[in-house]
Amino acid sequence: MKHSQAGFTLIELLLYAGIVAIMTTAISGLLALSLQARVKNQVVESVESGSTIAMDSMLAAIRNSDGVTLTTDGNGDAIVTLAETVAGVHPTVFQLSAGVLTKKEGSSAAVPVTSSNIVIDHFTATDTTPSGETMQVISLGFDVRYNNQSPRQEYQYAATYNGTAQLNTP
Repeated sequence: MKHSQAGFTLIELLLYAGIVAIMTTAISGLLALSLQARVKNQVVESVESGSTIAMDSMLAAIRNSDGVTLTTDGNGDAIVTLAETVAGVHPTVFQLSAGVLTKKEGSSAAVPVTSSNIVIDHFTATDTTPSGETMQVISLGFDVRYNNQSPRQEYQYAATYNGTAQLNTP
């Protein structure tokens, strides 16, 4: 009489369990890395898009203004005052207030130009008009970082943005 043994030996079961454990660990690690990269990309996108929008809106306002006056506040950050011919928006003032870049038009209240996701650490403005040139050239710059509410590394990102605008009118 033949006895057939169906099933797995103990060594085979331990081998299969080990293989499954290794594969599960590897897949979990890849998933964690993927999620971490996704969060980091979202942080970078938030800083870059918010900063680009802020810089572009300031440069467009400078180009379309009738004149620019540059001063600094007590912290050494720039205050950019634009002369405007449009009633209700004269003067237009860009300045840094508690890490937020703001725009104030005429007598209206200042509104944020940047989102709450980003913090501006330093704002500079320089008149870079070449000598003998009649149209003002203004260079702007600011240091920006993500408004990190967590100690996690993937939420940390900072960059510097610079731009230059020439007034359309002398």
